Amino acid sequence: LQTIFITHEHLDHILGLYTILNELSDSELEIYVSNVTQKILAQGNEEQICPRSLGISASAFGVSILPIPISKTHALAEGDTFSFGSFSFQVMETPGHSPGSITLYESTHKLLFPGDVVFPQGSFGRYDFPGGNLSTLTQSIKRLTDLDVEVLGAGHMAPVVRNASQQIQLSYRNISSMRW
Repeated sequence: LQTIFITHEHLDHILGLYTILNELSDSELEIYVSNVTQKILAQGNEEQICPRSLGISASAFGVSILPIPISKTHALAEGDTFSFGSFSFQVMETPGHSPGSITLYESTHKLLFPGDVVFPQGSFGRYDFPGGNLSTLTQSIKRLTDLDVEVLGAGHMAPVVRNASQQIQLSYRNISSMRW
């Protein structure tokens, strides 16, 4: 294991990170996160990582939320690009589900990894967690409708491997119909 990309700071996306860091403490592991997520992890901000409103705690999974030094992570921001093998990804800041949400887009292969911003079948991420916001999430999903996406690898649910742009459009229509 050499590289980890984290789309946002919620427990279900970073829980294993603490174990990995303990097991590979001396390794050259590279962890990429948004600027916002980097700060939340550095603070060990448990309310942002595992909101009490969920009715669970990190300790229920045998994990303690501890500060992760900024030196252990690399911050990604809007417009950053990076190569991973033969893929060249663009970073998009897509808050709304969480303040630190980022989406990774690969235009040549038409791949999108939106974390919990958008899901198949017209679904989208919750916005009722600390730092979440319906209006902001709607704007983030709107931005994704402008992309040519064939494959959608969302943070939950099965991947969409064909015509994923249609799924994103449906998610946008659904969230746009909600009252703010």
